[in-house]
Amino acid sequence: MTGPVGLLLVDMQEDFFARDMTPSRDVVISGAAELLQAFRSAGAPVAHIHTVCAPDGSDAMPHWLPDKMLCVAGTPGVLAPEPLRPEGEEFVAVKQHYDGFVDPGLEPWLRQHGVETVVVCGVYTQTCVRAAVLGAYQRGFQVVMATDALGTDDVEFANMNLTWLGARAAKLLDNAAILETVL
Repeated sequence: MTGPVGLLLVDMQEDFFARDMTPSRDVVISGAAELLQAFRSAGAPVAHIHTVCAPDGSDAMPHWLPDKMLCVAGTPGVLAPEPLRPEGEEFVAVKQHYDGFVDPGLEPWLRQHGVETVVVCGVYTQTCVRAAVLGAYQRGFQVVMATDALGTDDVEFANMNLTWLGARAAKLLDNAAILETVL
């Protein structure tokens, strides 16, 4: 990897962690918290990508309506678990669907901080994480997927996506390799 590196935490929010996930909530949070602490300690840029929907569902994904509303503004479910909450000058991109790069401030913020490589972790591997990886790749960033900090509700589909992304758009590395070779 070349140049400065930044961390993207995708949909690390209570409503997503409340659902069945593989690996478990605790494993994903622990892996992400390890990376987050290392990036913060190194003074490296950190961005959080959060899904936030209006209480009336007017901007929610259609398949969530009317009875699956998640990440509603003003509810506890929209928050990140305590160890993963944004701090200080960390950027928070807001989206309603899959791709965090729809937030018009995310790419400029990463560029302003000189980021050339993004380390991506989050939930769910086969949906919003995949969209973030492809969004970063499309914009010319080098991409690393943190395999110790990814969660899914569909293991088979997530594994197919990891194989596909790893062959095209991202390096797949565990936390130890990221901390040793990327950060």
